[in-house]
Amino acid sequence: MNASLDLRRRLTRNMSWQSGSQIVGLLLGLATTRLLTWKLGKVGWGRFSFLFGFIVLFQAFSDLGVSTLLIRDLAKTPERTRELVRHVLGLKVLIATGAMVAAWITAAFTPLDPKQRWAIDVFALILPIQAMTLPAAILQAQLRFARTSVIEILTRVSGFVLMVGAVALGYHLMGVTLALVGGELVGLAAVLFATRGLASAVPTFDSPRWRMLLAASLPLGAAAILVAIVNRFDFQMLQWMLPASIRDVEIGYYGAAYRVPQLVERLPLLVMATIFPIMSQLSVASPIRLQQLYHQTLRNFALIAAPMVAIVTWQAPMMLRLLCGPGYEPAVPMLRLLVWSSAFVYVAVVAGNLLIAIGHQGASLRAWVIAAPINIGLNLMLIPRYGARGAAASTSVSFLIVLLIVLVLAERRLKDTIIGQTPVSIVPAGEPSRVR
Repeated sequence: MNASLDLRRRLTRNMSWQSGSQIVGLLLGLATTRLLTWKLGKVGWGRFSFLFGFIVLFQAFSDLGVSTLLIRDLAKTPERTRELVRHVLGLKVLIATGAMVAAWITAAFTPLDPKQRWAIDVFALILPIQAMTLPAAILQAQLRFARTSVIEILTRVSGFVLMVGAVALGYHLMGVTLALVGGELVGLAAVLFATRGLASAVPTFDSPRWRMLLAASLPLGAAAILVAIVNRFDFQMLQWMLPASIRDVEIGYYGAAYRVPQLVERLPLLVMATIFPIMSQLSVASPIRLQQLYHQTLRNFALIAAPMVAIVTWQAPMMLRLLCGPGYEPAVPMLRLLVWSSAFVYVAVVAGNLLIAIGHQGASLRAWVIAAPINIGLNLMLIPRYGARGAAASTSVSFLIVLLIVLVLAERRLKDTIIGQTPVSIVPAGEPSRVR
């Protein structure tokens, strides 16, 4: 009874802090979209939407799942915090730098306006910057969400203020890009300040341990890449497959429709940021309580998702008008399709986090191995005929497939854990040992 009460108190406290930061982020996101659709116009907004979708695709390559597994292991073995952070930090910086170079090379072969290509090259700098913020994982694992919330607010407010200044001075796309990079630098400084004394920000370069880290995180990293493909590769396909005369405007409509799912999906990510470390702890301490927490969270998210779909479908025209202003009516059918993908995410994210918490991160990879090729195939068939509406339909179908598969896998693996299977650690103490 006392343990259950303590869990509720921790959830309530952390949700309060996170809710505050998410409200600030939501308001800034709304203001950013309204500002950019107004100042950049449909073509400029379309180019910004492509830029953002392009870099998000490479963010998955810059992590490969090591951050999530680090949070899990920090929650389970807090006495090894310094060791874990230093080893993972060195690997992540190296991976992120490689992802940045890959983004530069890909942009060079993509049909882009020269100014748009330069903006992408600058924006790719956020990949190694974000990699250096890895010590923030300590705060999440220790459930210190007051600090993480303050850092997030500071990062977003800084980026927004710099963006307003850039737009006011007439710098447009490149100015907006530099402002976002500046906001990330402020966030990095805040993370290093908040985690001083908890762990060293100096990475350790140890290739034998890195191989072990990558072996453990590979399924999760592969899944993250496939998630990014399902989520963002359609922007690339729209860029390549649509006629140049309508490309930027059509991507702008799609980017406008995508903004609403991005905003409503903050809720499950907000809740799971608190629940995931607790799931990781319970996977060792009490698998039965883990099962109860999982099923309760699953039901709650499903109950939230249903009215969310109804409201967004009903109010889609008004939402886009408030978010982007007049002239974005063609994005309404895209939004009504995309909101279904958000509903599927609400439930699937719970099952996916459970699989990671109990050490079966490879299980959910199966879902994405199936969904990603289907997504690309559907886009190839639907984009030439329906444009961005076809991309929206492909995204929702793909997430439905993922949802059905991860629900089945989560139930099976949870039963195995209750029977007595032991989760693994990504960095074993002492000498390297075989990862099971």
